[in-house]
Amino acid sequence: MIRNMIFWMLLGCFTHAAMTSAEEITLIHIGDTHYNTGSDDFEAQREQFQRLIDCMNALPGTPYPQEVGGSVGRPMGVFIVGDLTESRQADFDVLAEDWGLKGGDGRLDFPVFEGAGNHDGPPSTHPRGDVRRAIIARNPHRPHLASLSENQLHYSLNYQGVHFVQLNEYAGLDSDERYAGNRAYNRKGQAYGNPAEESLQFLKQTLAEHVGDSGRPVILFQHYGFDGWPLNPWGDELAWWTEEQALRLWETIEGYNVIALMVGHDHSHNVMQWNGIPVYHMDAVRGYAVYRITGEELVRVVRYPQEGRWGPVHRQSTSVFAGPPDELVQGPYLVYNNDPSNMTLLWRTERPSKTTLRWGRENFRLELGEVQVEPYEEGDGLYRVTLTDLEPNTRYVYQLQVGNQYAPGMFYTAPAPDADRVKFLIYGGTGQGVAEHERISQALYDKIYEDPAYHSLLLHAGNWVPQIDRLSAWDAHFFNRSARHTRYVQARLPIVGAVGLHQGNTELFQQLFPFPYAGAAYHSFRYGPVHVTVMDALADYSEGSDQYQWLVDDLKNATAPWKILVHTGRHALEHESPAGEAARKGLHSLCEEHEVSLVIDGTSRGYAHTRVGSVQYLGLGPAPSEREDEPDTLFFGALQIEGSTLNLEVFDDAGQRVETVERTAE
Repeated sequence: MIRNMIFWMLLGCFTHAAMTSAEEITLIHIGDTHYNTGSDDFEAQREQFQRLIDCMNALPGTPYPQEVGGSVGRPMGVFIVGDLTESRQADFDVLAEDWGLKGGDGRLDFPVFEGAGNHDGPPSTHPRGDVRRAIIARNPHRPHLASLSENQLHYSLNYQGVHFVQLNEYAGLDSDERYAGNRAYNRKGQAYGNPAEESLQFLKQTLAEHVGDSGRPVILFQHYGFDGWPLNPWGDELAWWTEEQALRLWETIEGYNVIALMVGHDHSHNVMQWNGIPVYHMDAVRGYAVYRITGEELVRVVRYPQEGRWGPVHRQSTSVFAGPPDELVQGPYLVYNNDPSNMTLLWRTERPSKTTLRWGRENFRLELGEVQVEPYEEGDGLYRVTLTDLEPNTRYVYQLQVGNQYAPGMFYTAPAPDADRVKFLIYGGTGQGVAEHERISQALYDKIYEDPAYHSLLLHAGNWVPQIDRLSAWDAHFFNRSARHTRYVQARLPIVGAVGLHQGNTELFQQLFPFPYAGAAYHSFRYGPVHVTVMDALADYSEGSDQYQWLVDDLKNATAPWKILVHTGRHALEHESPAGEAARKGLHSLCEEHEVSLVIDGTSRGYAHTRVGSVQYLGLGPAPSEREDEPDTLFFGALQIEGSTLNLEVFDDAGQRVETVERTAE
């Protein structure tokens, strides 16, 4: 409840000077008015806001602080970033009477551009969603309107070369509650507030339609910020919105000149940086923020109307373009190295560049570490950092800075070895082409949002690029910078996998993917209740070979309740030669003897599944398209283990389920 302010000193509210030039944009930003017609001191509260409006009306012509210079122009409008009311229709009716809509139709002389917050009741589709429905009714009549969302709740404005987007409570995809089972896997839940009512879809649409590649400045408005209160209010795993949702906002605005995010919720006047973008907080109790935007500069000055004085000044450029770093050729990408307390991050730049890596657990504070990283292979611009002393099954966020541009990401560490449940994703065949890889990556990207427990590990079953011994092939195919969702998946999901057939020597592969190799490019790792054995199809694995003997020992000594073998030799699915068939039969005998449940191959021709004895064989290779102008179809598996039950759902790259494979431990 906002305290009754019995006396406002209006000194300075009514001073005037010359108006600013037409090229400047002036706007006012406040938040959290909390109109509450049910409170005992409502009349005093309303009088407080009426005095605030009177001060805003008197603001044009007021000299700025000397360090800013000039005087305040006529504001294009007042932006209120949520928590307008205490959710009642009557609250909003009074707010609308005081503030008006277009300017001059209420007490305020300028237009008002409001958005809803968590205190403004449930979604617009809910029977009690009166406040949001009232906003919807006003939206088509706003001045400078550029576009409305499909549900009419979110809107954007064009004004003198700047694009403004009102996202209401926060930027998010959902129209209803998300997957509810993520807490069982230690994934953060959105326990408070409301679904976003598809504001992120609208943001993507309005940026494409009204900004495109023009480089024009963009300002976003939403209720929640990026600090501790919205992301960690009462415990680490319950929040108003989540790091995952915030990261998807970043991925949506990538490449656009988003110069500011204006937020409320925490009743502060803080200014912070989120991946290079200034984030301005504001409330409506102590003051408001005035912004002056010119061709090259945005200046924010806090105004304290009670005292008739100016507060802190913050200046910034109107050219931000905070990411992704232009110098990046690969990554950042993640590699799991068989230790739940470690994670390896890798990237490559066009030329040796100053790079900084920061990481942490507390929302986006990046409080655990910061290192300046030099390339370990300077000629190739290859960088590698292994983070240590991490907690198992825990979310971490990180930020890679190259120059003044940023590449953020997040990951979950592996479950503890004694965990009895796990989910992870499996795919292969990415060497078919960039379009195919991007299509399957988008399906994986969607899957880890639909069910956050799959935000864990990505197992690659072979055929990564056409030639694994050429750095140019990796740049052009697997790490292609134009494939956005491929980059997003690589920045979130640690990858482990096997080389494919007929791709050249593995020296470069082992450099790019430093798995804990036992010899050649074969290795194994424990991931919670699963032991995964990864073979090297390019090295001899016939009986008596080094790889064969290692495989015998590896399977014999594995203690995990479930065992999976990744072998890119089309094992038991196709027979190409008597010698190959003999080798495959030998592997099958070992798999049966040591209770391997699943053998996965990413080089098969299309999706294939068969069972031989007690072993399930799964082929996740590309299926050739029937038309030359269409990409091949790739497949992925979503594997879930719960105690004695294994469930594997197989999807195509459009996200359509192809088959479900179930097994029970014998």
